[in-house]
Amino acid sequence: MNIDHRMHLLIFQIFLFHLAIQCTALSSTVPNHSVRVFDHVFSNEACRDLMCLCKEHSERAAECDGSSIFYRDKGSPLTPLEKAIDSVLTSIGDVSNIVEYWSREQYINIDAHADIDEKGLLNGEKKIQCPKQGHILYLSIGKDLRGPTFIFPDKLEGWSTKRETNNKNVEMVIVPALQGRLVHFDGRAMHAVPKPVDRWLLSDVDELVLREKENDAARRCDDDENLGDFIDDDDHRHVLLFNTWDYCPAYVDDDPAFRISRGGDSSLISRWQRKYGKFSEKMICNQFSNWREAAISDRTEIDRDNIHDTVAMRVILMGNKKRRCYPKPYSKLSGSSIETIRNAMTELEKPSRLLLNKQG
Repeated sequence: MNIDHRMHLLIFQIFLFHLAIQCTALSSTVPNHSVRVFDHVFSNEACRDLMCLCKEHSERAAECDGSSIFYRDKGSPLTPLEKAIDSVLTSIGDVSNIVEYWSREQYINIDAHADIDEKGLLNGEKKIQCPKQGHILYLSIGKDLRGPTFIFPDKLEGWSTKRETNNKNVEMVIVPALQGRLVHFDGRAMHAVPKPVDRWLLSDVDELVLREKENDAARRCDDDENLGDFIDDDDHRHVLLFNTWDYCPAYVDDDPAFRISRGGDSSLISRWQRKYGKFSEKMICNQFSNWREAAISDRTEIDRDNIHDTVAMRVILMGNKKRRCYPKPYSKLSGSSIETIRNAMTELEKPSRLLLNKQG
């Protein structure tokens, strides 16, 4: 074998080595019952473009509560927003065909819940259907805002289901909101965004007062123009959320933009092509090799000096008994000191994991 052949063989072997690493990374990004956090998924400029696209989409899809759906295997054109989502799913090796997506611009309280097909709940079906995988992409976060997402990887479909074991330990992952960050988790897992961030540490009386204040303010809001009555201007937390499904969930349609274009109005499509490219190639996420996975810090060890300061945290659950799969509208967890809990809740960047005990 001459030198040229050996050199070509060496180069080929190096190529195969890097390909194997890439394939391993892709295949490991979608494990069951786990939470993965990636940074630098989109540039800051792309995040700003996505914010604009999300706002436009929410207005178009108002009849579907701001949600839309698209199919990846039909070869149909995708909006720039859908192209961005598709590029993320491709990067993590998710070949799911059906994608549901929506966005939120403000930091509001969202009690613990699992995303579900609402039709099954309304029709009284025994089995509630959930998406395969859930994703949160943080596009813009207000200065000094603490608005983390809380995820319960082992609480699937509801707080207490047949899937649950006799183990009383409850895993809770807290992911701080950071621009360009992607959170990937099992689509059945319960998750929440408490506001304020330490809401679950409030006393019963303080929680009741806060809930009544929110309800009174919401009743005063007759339309979106008055939404600011109970959402502060400083609570800027713009996120793009998308789930993958095995089938099409009810009450969600495709983006009205394509229905508009089929009706003869192609100005929107033309504007997109001029700004983002003919195939929205400018909205593709960063290469997977440039993503940075954020390590999840394990905070399960109690500081022995604070063992008498262990706190009982009340996780507030969304919806009725059938929706939450639990007789009470809340569940109490304990096992960590209040200092440990607060540090995890108020951390600016590093995700945290806590193993807590279910108290009822």
